[in-house]
Amino acid sequence: MRFPLLAALLLSLFPLFAGATECPKGDNEATLTFSRVMRNFGRFTGIADSVAVNGMQNPAAIRNSDIQNAIDKLDLAATCASAVVHDSSGSLLPLKAGDLRGPEHDAYVKLVRDTMQDFEDGLEAYQGVYQDLLAAPPAIRTFEKAKTWADEIDARATRAHALLQ
Repeated sequence: MRFPLLAALLLSLFPLFAGATECPKGDNEATLTFSRVMRNFGRFTGIADSVAVNGMQNPAAIRNSDIQNAIDKLDLAATCASAVVHDSSGSLLPLKAGDLRGPEHDAYVKLVRDTMQDFEDGLEAYQGVYQDLLAAPPAIRTFEKAKTWADEIDARATRAHALLQ
């Protein structure tokens, strides 16, 4: 009796692990780097931003598949931000972190992680806007909130890029 119950429990957890994603590396990259994470932000948020802009111009032209693609790409971008936030090895910090020592290093690492956490939180909120849009009937969809979040994410990305200076 215990075995089937345990098996059912384990199988019910499978989708949680099967859907887990990693921040993608580049074609010729062996390891993930902060620079790759930053490039991925532009690559993945650009899809959602395009849907927002096009939806503002012609909401009827936006298909459910466009919205789902935006959701999926924002999820990847959030996964990349999370990788930096939760990296305990320090390998996903900007190269500048290696030049700093002591309290200056610690403050910089905290700033990077806080900025990436803020970015991840924003990406998840942006993704939530698209989830709401997908759930709404196409005839009543408006993309103003998505465009507002596109602009907000752009501002957060600019702050994240400033960490490289």
